[in-house]
Amino acid sequence: MEYISKSPSYLLRVGTTYHFRFVFPKKYCSLFTGEIRMSLKTGALRVARILAATLANKTKNYLRRIDEGNTVTITKQDIKSELGQYLQDRLEEYERIRLEGRNKNISSWSQEVALDKINTDIQKQLLGQEGKHHEDVDKFLQLTGLPISLDDPLYAFTKRELLKLYQAAIKIEKERISGNYNSNTELSILSSYTTHGNVKKPHSKPVSTFIQQYIDESISDGKWAEKTVKEYKNRLGIFTEIINDCNLSDIDYDKTREVFDKLKKIPANRNKVKVYKNKTIAELLDMDLPPEDCMSLTTVNNAMQCVSIFFIWAVKREYMSQNFAAGIKAKTKEKPDELKDAFSDAEVKSVFKGLEIYKQKLKQIHRWWIPFIGLYSGARLEEISQLHISDIRQENDLWIIDINDKEDKRVKTKSSKRLVPIHDQLIKNGFIDYFEQTKSAGHERLFPDLKPLQKKYGHSISKWFGTYLKKQGIKTADKKLSFHSFRHTFVTKAKRSELPESYIQQIVGHANDSMTYGVYGKTYEIPELKGIIDKILFSGLTMEKLH
Repeated sequence: MEYISKSPSYLLRVGTTYHFRFVFPKKYCSLFTGEIRMSLKTGALRVARILAATLANKTKNYLRRIDEGNTVTITKQDIKSELGQYLQDRLEEYERIRLEGRNKNISSWSQEVALDKINTDIQKQLLGQEGKHHEDVDKFLQLTGLPISLDDPLYAFTKRELLKLYQAAIKIEKERISGNYNSNTELSILSSYTTHGNVKKPHSKPVSTFIQQYIDESISDGKWAEKTVKEYKNRLGIFTEIINDCNLSDIDYDKTREVFDKLKKIPANRNKVKVYKNKTIAELLDMDLPPEDCMSLTTVNNAMQCVSIFFIWAVKREYMSQNFAAGIKAKTKEKPDELKDAFSDAEVKSVFKGLEIYKQKLKQIHRWWIPFIGLYSGARLEEISQLHISDIRQENDLWIIDINDKEDKRVKTKSSKRLVPIHDQLIKNGFIDYFEQTKSAGHERLFPDLKPLQKKYGHSISKWFGTYLKKQGIKTADKKLSFHSFRHTFVTKAKRSELPESYIQQIVGHANDSMTYGVYGKTYEIPELKGIIDKILFSGLTMEKLH
């Protein structure tokens, strides 16, 4: 057992899991026994600190109510109030997922089908066809700090209301997937969880004040990576400039729509192009720029999504009455990234025909195997390049690749950590033989000749492969191709083969924390995934076994 030294953290670690610990002051000894201890069910210190701080604040609030002479009794209204906050948090997170493109590889139709399936599962639970204990209830109670035990009658009420909240969130998500952010359904649902008449009107504070607060909170809560911070600062900075940093209370639908219209007339690289550099928004708008110099509609939409998520945050804190940016979006004609950046079967054949020379070059054999693995697994370049010998093994007599963040390895997201069955084509072409030879030679890494640059083992491969594609005439100005195109090619081939998207998601490690798969998403077993991955084949690609 290890106590965390940072004070006050309310944390102790038992084994690999963090626990919340709150010691009651002596004056409450007649009401409470010593201290509270509960598992936070996480081994991540950053996450544990956030959860512990939330629970500590809740506990202190209850003690404050006791000091003020108020009886601490949890009511159904208390639970519904917390559920309203929980719903807003989930919707904000789903919007962030859309903004970051983490569910862009899931079609709208597939998302709706998955939501319908989730809704059916919820209906079964509401009809009493499932047991009363639900891990999502425990997670909700843990996040909110509500002291409700499994035997408390309010536990069953909380579970039922939480399931009803999921149904409400599904209705809202189905509307948003179709681009409808101002439907009567959404407004009705959100209003049922909102206490009206409590909007704070900070007339004297400009928008930039609240944007800074929003960014500071998001960084403090560990929600954003460094790249995300830069994107939000840039996009919300342009928004602030367009509205002349007016007071937040002056924002309405018309002003928000005006921002959208002006964004479409601003140059794409205003700080890089000499003629536009150092000019104000007003000066740029007066220039009447040619369409080809203006921001793309995709960039405009991304900027408006940042504004929308900021407004959601402001509404949640009662700084605004509603999200005026909801639903403001331009229609684009661009194809999804996985289609425009994928190799055709002919290009795949051409790529590997040129790579055959590396089969015989012992010091450069990784230039053969890494693209081959990328093609037949959809794995990211760094995921493959950093593999250790210990990451290749058999489970239930099936060969797998274990993609993880152990030791010096890194993964992009939580869902990137996964077990991927090794494709039959890799095995038939001698990959296991290569693995056994490398292991017998005493190497720790699967590709021992790769050296890290800026802590990335795939850096040199990425640079080399881009040059290789140009020399082969495969990469042109009209078609954006790179090593990452293997990942898009894998996903595109799976779609065209009509393979289940949820299986492919797990194989390639796509984030599944959207509403579609994040609530009741199933984890498939290795034999199930093996049956799917082996169906992905590329016509005209025949190779001799590598010895």
